[in-house]
Amino acid sequence: DGLFRERNEVKYSFITQRKKTYPVGLMCQLMGVSRSAYYGYVRCVDNCSESQLHEEILEAVRDIAKSSNYSYGSRRIGKALNALGYPVGRWKAGDITYIWTREGWLYLAVVIDLFSRKVVGWSMSSRMKARLVCDALRMAIWQRQPQAGLIVHTDHGSQYASRQHRKLLGIHGFVGSMSRTGDCFDNAVAESFFGSLKQELIHWRHYQTRFSAQQDVLQYISMFYNSHRLHSYLGYKSPNQYEVEIENVKKVA
Repeated sequence: DGLFRERNEVKYSFITQRKKTYPVGLMCQLMGVSRSAYYGYVRCVDNCSESQLHEEILEAVRDIAKSSNYSYGSRRIGKALNALGYPVGRWKAGDITYIWTREGWLYLAVVIDLFSRKVVGWSMSSRMKARLVCDALRMAIWQRQPQAGLIVHTDHGSQYASRQHRKLLGIHGFVGSMSRTGDCFDNAVAESFFGSLKQELIHWRHYQTRFSAQQDVLQYISMFYNSHRLHSYLGYKSPNQYEVEIENVKKVA
């Protein structure tokens, strides 16, 4: 069984190396493997590598914070990560999720600070247009006042690739970064937030109106997630508590 799997992996690797030259379907047929099995293998390899990269970045952030005696703010940590070869900035997350109500779908876009996991920008609408993500980014800019050079990492949605969003990035001198199509692991911070939101709130509610859903989500973000929800990544502190403690350490130093 192990030998069979190993042989198939060799075949999959062969197909991957030549997929730009020959049709994948034809090579799968010639190699005696199914296309679904091949694409399953590709997804597994991609997901494992992205998950590993994500964990490496988190570990690097912890090491940088500790080595600086917790005096580095989010910008300096971002620069330190860049120096180590990780292409991230102060923020690494921007994504959209949706919430069902009796009136129809409510779409939610968020911007999350990589350093503290705080949701620093959000926007909700009945339409999943470019304005949704632009409003979330504008809110984050208003709250954080970031400098030019910030890397804004998002998923590959058309809203983030829109002229409006790219123009907003250009006006502030931000650098846009996009995950690969269909790769949720490349935007794991946002996916983690949405998972928490749905498991801890959305799945237990039946919303009659979009307004009631908006109020619920707003309260979850501002009154619970940012203020009180404990994060294992932050040493079981809330984002607000973590930021306050870091600022206090910097003042003492």
